[in-house]
Amino acid sequence: WQAALGRPQTGSVVMGDVVYEPGAVRIADHSTAAGGGGGGGGLKVTGTARVVSVSLAAKYQTLVKTGQTVSVELPDGSRTPGTITSVGTVATVAQQGQDPTVAVVVTLTDQHAGAGLDQAPVTVHITTSEAKGVLAVPVGALLALAEGGYAVEKVTNLGTTSLVGVQAGTFADGWVQVTGAVNEGDKVVTAQ
Repeated sequence: WQAALGRPQTGSVVMGDVVYEPGAVRIADHSTAAGGGGGGGGLKVTGTARVVSVSLAAKYQTLVKTGQTVSVELPDGSRTPGTITSVGTVATVAQQGQDPTVAVVVTLTDQHAGAGLDQAPVTVHITTSEAKGVLAVPVGALLALAEGGYAVEKVTNLGTTSLVGVQAGTFADGWVQVTGAVNEGDKVVTAQ
């Protein structure tokens, strides 16, 4: 190695000749110019896993947890799964007047996804609730009742309508999960 660097071939390693890390690392930044003198702080290293750093509004911190699966949308529009590997506990404010955020780290499941990207803008999609095999109606069909609760206007076989009470569940993409006096195949009136 000394010959490759044009140094005298002494066979000795002196302090500053070699940087040793206990595992694989990635050089994220270097502040020393080629041929410059050593002396602490020359390299900034990170782990080799592809991760996404998220500044999450602190008010949403309770909606995420370590181990939770998320979907990461890459700059080309493709999506790849990831797992939340850490959720910060201390909120910070980047600039005065901005809302506080906590740091969330997502590790990409497919470490080849996003190859060649470094500090690229991505979107992290976090599912906070999920309902499968449920009855859902368009949100526009949901009516808030003066006495509290919700109803939908159900169309009868005769073409008339009647209000029937329902309990609202999960909301997503313009739909709402309902339980109550409606069944699969029933027609409901929706707002235009």
